[in-house]
Amino acid sequence: MTQRLFFGAPGGGEFFALDPIYGDDDGTFVPFVATTELFTPAGWLDEATHRTATVVVNSNAGVPCRLTPILDGTALDGTGGTSDCRVAFTIDTPTDAGRRRVTKVVVGLFQRIVVAGTERGRVALRGTYVQFLLETTGAPTLPTGEQSIDVRFDGIELDYSPKGNRQPTVGPSS
Repeated sequence: MTQRLFFGAPGGGEFFALDPIYGDDDGTFVPFVATTELFTPAGWLDEATHRTATVVVNSNAGVPCRLTPILDGTALDGTGGTSDCRVAFTIDTPTDAGRRRVTKVVVGLFQRIVVAGTERGRVALRGTYVQFLLETTGAPTLPTGEQSIDVRFDGIELDYSPKGNRQPTVGPSS
């Protein structure tokens, strides 16, 4: 049997299959990495304060994952002076083949205030757009009878407040 690796976006109308030579993992772990579309809750010209995001991940296998928020193109992974807002979690293995697990993950979007090496507070992050990177960090566990792995984003709920920084256009007075 030839194994193939498929990927796509639900509702997007696009579905791709890699050539069988690239889809054959030969029994070794192949990491999965996906990013969401850009979310601009206040529009492209305004900023919003982002507090938390609830991300729903759906899978037919037990999978250790990591979720990294990206604000205005900067990954919030603890490098370059950013806060480490990454969340590691594991999707539990379904009990039977054909069943799926839905996992809700809450991600805090904040910058730590550190004074003399001690965290003194946190401030919600402000920016124009946010997206999320989902990646598997270890080998999946398939339930008995399952032959393939299917991991997907099922939804994202973003807790934000628009800041309304857009300046009104002032025309000549008549």
